[in-house]
Amino acid sequence: MSSGVRIPPSPQKNMPENVVENRGRYQNFWRWYSIDNPKKWPQWKILEPYILKGAKMLEVGSGLRPKIPIEGRFFLDISRHSLQKLKKAGAQAVESDLKGIPFPENSFDVVCAFEILEHLENDAEVINDLARVLKPEGKILVSFPLHQKMFPK
Repeated sequence: MSSGVRIPPSPQKNMPENVVENRGRYQNFWRWYSIDNPKKWPQWKILEPYILKGAKMLEVGSGLRPKIPIEGRFFLDISRHSLQKLKKAGAQAVESDLKGIPFPENSFDVVCAFEILEHLENDAEVINDLARVLKPEGKILVSFPLHQKMFPK
């Protein structure tokens, strides 16, 4: 499937300490798991109309629990284990710490960020960058846990 989106090189260098720590945590975590079927998640019902239209989709920080279809879709993550497994399943998977999303403006119809904002110190920057890569009539779907203690100060 030709996507029309240039896949940027991986990995990124000179990452902040918290990113290095998160990468190590998720490298070890995802090493032992396989990819979940995206249809099992409640988000599938919300995403299904876009999936049926063939929307160009990006999901950030999914690990091995993607909520969008895998084959031909785009994923950003810090775990190389996740990226390798997603690529093997047909995804366009790119390593990223979300310090500047490595895609051009207006690249995607749907951008998803489920349960990741609480892990980021630069959440407002990431949301702005998600909006940057979104097409003008596109949709951003974001969710986060309702536990304030999980968010950075």
